[in-house]
Amino acid sequence: MQGNPEIEKLKREIATLSSKLKNLGKEKDIGYKKKEDISKELSKSMQNAKELKEEKHDIDNKIKNLKEKREEYNNKVKELSAKIKEKLEQNKPKNKDKSIVPSSKLRKQIESIEMSIQTEALSFDREKKYMDQIKRLKAQIEENKQYEDQFSDIKELRDDLKKYKKLADEVHEEIQKLAPKSSEIYKELAEKSKEIATAKKEKNILYDIIKTTKNQINQLNKNLSNILTEFSKLKDNIFQTHKKKDTIFIERKSAEVKEKLKAKKKLTTDDILILQREAMGSIEKPKHKKPSYYKKPLFHKKPIEHKYKIKENK
Repeated sequence: MQGNPEIEKLKREIATLSSKLKNLGKEKDIGYKKKEDISKELSKSMQNAKELKEEKHDIDNKIKNLKEKREEYNNKVKELSAKIKEKLEQNKPKNKDKSIVPSSKLRKQIESIEMSIQTEALSFDREKKYMDQIKRLKAQIEENKQYEDQFSDIKELRDDLKKYKKLADEVHEEIQKLAPKSSEIYKELAEKSKEIATAKKEKNILYDIIKTTKNQINQLNKNLSNILTEFSKLKDNIFQTHKKKDTIFIERKSAEVKEKLKAKKKLTTDDILILQREAMGSIEKPKHKKPSYYKKPLFHKKPIEHKYKIKENK
């Protein structure tokens, strides 16, 4: 069969298709590797984005709770400020021209007058005048008590006001510390979202490339299968043609040997082998003259499972 133009043509086509299938197989494997690498990076990015979202969610909840607390403290400040203002209005002197002298100052005045009474030689009128003055000062101290009690309440309110203002300021500082962190995570999430979108796009492009490559491989496998079938049929036809020729050759040789026997001529080793093959029904020539078409065929007749056929569900 060697040298047969049709056989040689099919061999070249088979070699070409096999080479193309090999190259496409490599391309497909490279595509799958890239797709797998992108899938790993994509999974990593998505997990990272999930963690960032959870962290931001926690920070935002803290900020929300702190803002509620700050609002509570600020409302308390407003409430206390209103109470203090109300107390101050209630305790204004009825006589706007009259100023309230602190009781401590009035007591010092009384002590000074009493000291003068005890140490000075006073006339009756002068002493009576001092005594009247002490009486008025004591009366004023009694009058001041109601204002002083009210001012004590105001002092407590002012202390509470100061406390809640401080608490509100402290909470505000905490919010100011957390807010930038939340903004920073938001920016990281935005960048991570871009990375994920890009990776998904690349993965889809690779998917389309791999799909196209798989289709090409399937088509080439189909073409190769058809050519191998054609090659097998052609080889069988050639084999049958040679077989027929061999049969004629054996029959002719057998007739010649039989003629030798009739003529009582000496038989050669090949003559004896011809008679043996005829008796056994063989069509093969003597081994030392075995024709080329008995050599092992290039391709097996069984259906070929090409190693570059596409793997499904990959």
